[in-house]
Amino acid sequence: MKSQVKKLKSDSQYKWRSEGNKIQFNYNTENLEDLTQAIWAIDNGKVDYARDIVASCTDRLKHRNKLIKIADTSTVSLDNESAQNFTHDYYEYEQDGTDIIVKGRLKENIQFWIDIGAYDYIIDTIRDGYKIPFYSIPPSTYLFNNLSALKNSDFVHTAIQDLLHRGLIVQCDQRPFVVNPLTVSVQSNLKKRLILDLRISK
Repeated sequence: MKSQVKKLKSDSQYKWRSEGNKIQFNYNTENLEDLTQAIWAIDNGKVDYARDIVASCTDRLKHRNKLIKIADTSTVSLDNESAQNFTHDYYEYEQDGTDIIVKGRLKENIQFWIDIGAYDYIIDTIRDGYKIPFYSIPPSTYLFNNLSALKNSDFVHTAIQDLLHRGLIVQCDQRPFVVNPLTVSVQSNLKKRLILDLRISK
């Protein structure tokens, strides 16, 4: 088992040319490491521990498949790399979602993170937000909403008003430097999701 884990760690240091392949590799590696632990647990009679690990892997795979289905409902044709990235590159709002607001909770308790000696990077992120590490500044872009958002304009309007009410988004007085399109995913139970599509338009 040790040799397998060592190999996985060595592979994780590989220099990737494709970000999409890197994301998929890291996801697979996480599952492989857990399954390796599960095999060890079974061999050593720790059945309950193995069951917990397998259950965790199952939950991750179910969630992954859910995201892939959302990607598949997109009106835009995706290549392999874009499809892999899509499952990570969006923000979604679900219809009739519970009114749970978590915005600002970390910042309100930043002293706790300072007291436990969190890294400066963590403190900076909590205090000022996450700063995207661009290789270069992207060009100003204005993308129109996808067809699914246009067909479900009433839902889009309601969702945006709800997000504004919750304080999860803010209204801009001027057009932002980059404007990404909205997509609406309709599930089999007819529940709708508003998705902010953050993929790069080719």
